[in-house]
Amino acid sequence: MQPERAALACLLPLERSAVYTWGSTAAERARPFPCDGLVPEPTDALFRAVDVGAPARVLFRGSASCARRPTATTGSTTWAARARGGSRRARAARRRAAGDDINPPIRAPRGVERVTRHPFFVGVALLASAHVLLATRLVGAVFFAGLAALAILGARHQDRKLLARRGAPYAGYLAVTSAVPFAAIVARRQRLAWREIPPRGLVLGLAVAAALRAVHASIFAHGGAWVIDVVLAGAALSTGRAWRRAQRVAGTLPGAATAS
Repeated sequence: MQPERAALACLLPLERSAVYTWGSTAAERARPFPCDGLVPEPTDALFRAVDVGAPARVLFRGSASCARRPTATTGSTTWAARARGGSRRARAARRRAAGDDINPPIRAPRGVERVTRHPFFVGVALLASAHVLLATRLVGAVFFAGLAALAILGARHQDRKLLARRGAPYAGYLAVTSAVPFAAIVARRQRLAWREIPPRGLVLGLAVAAALRAVHASIFAHGGAWVIDVVLAGAALSTGRAWRRAQRVAGTLPGAATAS
């Protein structure tokens, strides 16, 4: 039995547990909730309102004061607050158990994904391929050829990995998208939706391109310090965003857990 289930089971013998305190009846507890299929154990079924975050007035019909009334088992904290906090923790636990925090559900293509499902890899490949042709020295041509190959093979490897890991849902995603820009749109498997592409992203991209063009001759000056700084800053930003997302999933960021 999982720790959270064991904790719930320990509460059942208490006659003044939350279920009994708020006067819910067997008929009320038997009414369907969205997560019934996820709580096969009877001990969990009693607390399914916590899992789905149902407000007290929905679960405990007929008890108008339940959202304000303190209990022997929760002290001065209201049951509604406990239910909200518990629901977040329960959902986070289910996501971790199912791997959804690592492998989120496959969603429909949106925005630039309609153009190419690998915008980053394609961008790197285009940049590197152009520099292979423009390089004035062999070392530069070899470097950018390797970078282009890494991006192209990386996109292919990612598709194969996700197809093996995610199965049919990702196969459907592959069927309606393309790695080559605009290929799915030309084949009428996809359409270009300008409304889904954020204008700020386009403006920022053009601004970055113009800035790089202006300083292109000195990008590798000072021993490549500019490139090193940009790479380190990008890695730090990506790591910070990943950490915050993990904290939101775990429900530990300020505002994610309900204060008592």
